[in-house]
Amino acid sequence: MGINCLRNLQRTLPLIEQMRNAVPNAYLATQPVAYRVSDERPDFTAAPEFPFALEHLTLSRAEMADYAVRARDLGVGLIGSCCGSVANHVRAMAKALGKLTSEERAWKSSSGKAMSAYEYHGHTEAEVREPA
Repeated sequence: MGINCLRNLQRTLPLIEQMRNAVPNAYLATQPVAYRVSDERPDFTAAPEFPFALEHLTLSRAEMADYAVRARDLGVGLIGSCCGSVANHVRAMAKALGKLTSEERAWKSSSGKAMSAYEYHGHTEAEVREPA
């Protein structure tokens, strides 16, 4: 069970904590939106900026990374994000949870270069032929 969309992380985390306390062994998921909302308009779609001027309401990468750690610490097994989230948010969340980006992972290639289909199929540079 879990919580998805409409609520931002400040509203999602207390709810997911209540769920954890109510059902300690449940699998939990949470995917809040990456927008700031107000108490008067807790749903980002009710904001006057919706849908064309939401950029200044977007949460930072650090805020999303902190949310991911807090969700993990609550025992949430599926930690994601919803509307407003972009690659930089997901990357920061993954890194905060100990996941490495492809740039930080060890190369699997024996050549020390990025692996390509050419290398994967065992070709060597000596086999390269000029087009006829």
